[in-house]
Parts: sequence; C-alpha cells; structure tokens
Amino acid sequence: MNRDDIKSLLHKNDLRATPVRYEVLEVFSKKEEALSNRDLEDRLPDFDRVTLYRTLQSFIDKSIIHKIPGDSGNALYAFSFDEKTVYKEDSHIHFQCINCGKLECLPGFEIPIPELPSGYSMSEINMIVKGKCEKCNA
Repeated sequence: MNRDDIKSLLHKNDLRATPVRYEVLEVFSKKEEALSNRDLEDRLPDFDRVTLYRTLQSFIDKSIIHKIPGDSGNALYAFSFDEKTVYKEDSHIHFQCINCGKLECLPGFEIPIPELPSGYSMSEINMIVKGKCEKCNA
C-alpha cells in the first residue's frame, strides 16, 4: 500500500490520518505474518507503547486489522486486507510454523462453524493450524 491507499483506507473508516496510523499500516501492509505489540515497538521506536496500543485497538474496532490469540497469552495482529485492499473475512484459518514461529493468515481456508447447543451464542472463533511453513519444509 502506498500513502494514498493508506489515507483512503483511514478516510473510509472515519479515522484521522495521523503519523502513527500511517506508520502502523505501512508496517502491516509490508508483512505477510502476524505481528506482536513488541514487533511494532521494535519497528516504530519513535512512538510510545500506549500510542501503538491505542492505534491497534482503533484498527481492530474498524476491522482494519484482526487480533489472533497467541500461545504465550500475548496477542498477535494481522492486516485484514490483501494486496488489492479487499477485506478478508475474520473466519479464516491461521498457520503457525513450529520451526520458525511465523504466524500467518490463510485467507482461502475458512474455519468450519460448529452448530452450538440451544441457548449458546458465538461471538468469536479462532483456529491456528501448526506445522512447518513452506520455507522451513524446503
């Protein structure tokens, strides 16, 4: 994504185009794998942790990025758009490499939605498939 694409995305979601929002979206648009808060802090040292956290939360609220629960209890975040800026459904599978640790979205593979017992309602569903990624299998 270039700066005009980012500006348009922010505008469509009624978000002001601030420097931190530009930088965070630029980082996500260039990475295929999910990122942690720490990854963002390392890549964007000019912004404090609270500002980055609030920025992530505003993007989650607008479905620009989505949150993926990690094994260690720390969440990871991934861009909800592909290279053509088309929204990817949240009900996709995530893949985590047991060798290199990379966690990425697999947008072409939907999570099977279970039928819950009467009286239950679902608000969220996540699926992480573990194995070796293409690079580690080579």
